[in-house]
Amino acid sequence: MDCPQCHAEVSDGASACPACGATAAGSPRPDVSATRRKRRIIVLACLAALIVAGIASALVWKNVQDGREPVDAPSQAESETESGQTTDTGLGTSDPKTETPTSEGPTTEPAAEEPPAPLGYPTAEDAARAALEANGNGDYVLAPAREDEELAVYWAGPPQSEWIYEMVVQRGNDGSWSVISMTNIWEDYEVP
Repeated sequence: MDCPQCHAEVSDGASACPACGATAAGSPRPDVSATRRKRRIIVLACLAALIVAGIASALVWKNVQDGREPVDAPSQAESETESGQTTDTGLGTSDPKTETPTSEGPTTEPAAEEPPAPLGYPTAEDAARAALEANGNGDYVLAPAREDEELAVYWAGPPQSEWIYEMVVQRGNDGSWSVISMTNIWEDYEVP
């Protein structure tokens, strides 16, 4: 059989001409748009999955950098015990009162309060580095000028340069450390 366009020799079972690619008379042309559409959907689904994974990993990384542990959330905010009482898991709204059965019947007592979470950082150096980051000077180096159980003083400045900041870090009642002052020591310096 001959190709209707280039008149090259085409075998009887071929659906297209090997020379020019023209389809043989009477053979159906493959639907290329459906294949492209499927491929486009797969690529978009993969991109969406990568974006979601990237956002999730960024949030976990931020929590780790802030010193918080990732939380494994239970499937419900509250769970029911076998006796029918409701136990708060800490994720939903909670009632500050719990029912305690007595011989006279149920009474209402205030629930024990948990201590507040620490407000600062686990170490004085962590608190000083966080203050430098917040000030846009995360690349500065620290040198301890004084450290004891309750107070630490650090000097900070660019690598291989003069000290620019004096930072005073104090331990709070909860045991965490917080920066209480960050003084620019170059503002008061006069060049002779």
